[in-house]
Amino acid sequence: MAKQFVVNHVEQSVYERLPNYKYDGLKKGTFCPFCTSVLIPFTLKKIRCEKCGYEEDIDAAVMRSVKEFHLLFPDRKITTMGIQEWGGLILSKKVIRRVLGKYLTYIEKGGHSHYLLTK
Repeated sequence: MAKQFVVNHVEQSVYERLPNYKYDGLKKGTFCPFCTSVLIPFTLKKIRCEKCGYEEDIDAAVMRSVKEFHLLFPDRKITTMGIQEWGGLILSKKVIRRVLGKYLTYIEKGGHSHYLLTK
């Protein structure tokens, strides 16, 4: 019975395996969590889905984008420009910088400054 356990032992769960993907091959944007349409700015503090009417606070949308980015690319640094590109360029750098500064830890390294997602 012990031999059978050793033979059938699985090193990595099928749920932990990710498909092969590259940053450039993925569609960028801030997508509606319900209908997957692209969200657009609605007011100064909210973004909205034109298809289903879902509204989300800008801070929450940026942080959702940060978490998606970090999950898919854990080795990439979280930067203002990186999150702006990942989110589909719908929000200004100023807005993204404000949100990142509010919720993440800023690591200042000259031209290589970035943010850390704390758990």
